[in-house]
Amino acid sequence: MVMRKPIISPSLSSEEKIDKLSKVVERLGRRSVKVTSAIVTPVPISNCVIGEDVRGEILRYLFCCPGNLNKGGIFLNKKPESGALVKLEIFNDLDGESKGYSISRRNLIFAPDIEVDTWNRLVVSLSSVNPEEKITEAWIALLWTPSVKDATVKSYLIDEIEESVDDLLEE
Repeated sequence: MVMRKPIISPSLSSEEKIDKLSKVVERLGRRSVKVTSAIVTPVPISNCVIGEDVRGEILRYLFCCPGNLNKGGIFLNKKPESGALVKLEIFNDLDGESKGYSISRRNLIFAPDIEVDTWNRLVVSLSSVNPEEKITEAWIALLWTPSVKDATVKSYLIDEIEESVDDLLEE
């Protein structure tokens, strides 16, 4: 523990203490208040597959910590005439979850909002509604935001004010 010298001397009169305290408050009020924030940016997961017919699995991913799969998008080189389906499967050794999305244009943005755990696996599959229709190029991108379990928030200005008030109350 660090021992600090009181801001206001105990030998001052009540009026002098009030004047000194007013100056301290005035100076603290003039300081710009700085707030520091930590932003956890999403992690992009993406892949592109090109071939004669790319239906089937187009992406696999392993999650190394808990988080949330927030947003996704798929782009096809041409509009599927009969439509296409994209399927996201999240699973581990005990359970799993899947979501599917229908694609009727060249691109689609979707929000799976799936919670993932450490060692969950992701498999994204693509299929066309008409088995005769081939998909020759598919781009997939997902945003995964890792969870932040322990965050340390420090506010030195508030600590300084509290110490000053404690010092005043001890007099």
